[in-house]
Amino acid sequence: MNEAHRIEHLVIVTCGRTGSTLLQHVLNGVPEVMVRGENDDFCFWLYRAYRSLVNSKKVAGVGADSRHPYFGAEQINLGRVRGRLRGLIGDVLRSGDPSPRILGFKEVKFLARLQEMPPFVNFLDQLLAPCGFIFLYRNVEEVAQSFRKLKWFSNRSDDDIRRMLEQFFAACRTIAESKRDRSFEIDYADLKSGSERLAELFAFFGLAYEAESVNRRLGERCSY
Repeated sequence: MNEAHRIEHLVIVTCGRTGSTLLQHVLNGVPEVMVRGENDDFCFWLYRAYRSLVNSKKVAGVGADSRHPYFGAEQINLGRVRGRLRGLIGDVLRSGDPSPRILGFKEVKFLARLQEMPPFVNFLDQLLAPCGFIFLYRNVEEVAQSFRKLKWFSNRSDDDIRRMLEQFFAACRTIAESKRDRSFEIDYADLKSGSERLAELFAFFGLAYEAESVNRRLGERCSY
């Protein structure tokens, strides 16, 4: 079976002002899919917490006794911790609703985590396996103009913002290529126009594409 058809989790990786809420809305038109909205970087802080445990275990070494400042850290069962974190994310995303075949979320704060983005995405990939990723892009100038209108990153110059976005999208492409068997890349222009690329996204993950439902959702106004 195609690896992308086996996924149980799906993460939309993007930044703000790329149409991620619209994509979330379209995907939620599929009965077997539930893609939640942003969670204010909840998963990133889980990644940071897990990394702290990994580092603590490494510092403790083997057989550290009570004279060692990291006493006990060597006994941390990282596999069990990962299992608990996976369950916690599932509880947050599911929130009492019946379990769909594919459970996911979208997050736009990857842009603020550019330096840690590759290991963070790898963490999600490991924790939520089998996991799929959608990398959502948009024309850099269009995103920059939207940022300026909303006064986001107002302390940075226009050139800095464009450069930051270019670096971010380049990082996304590199990560997508490293996970290409379970990663799909799409642009806002394809999403907005309802191009064939959107149908290809559905096919890539083994989802039924119903043009009438998709077009209806594309025409509905999202809140942000």
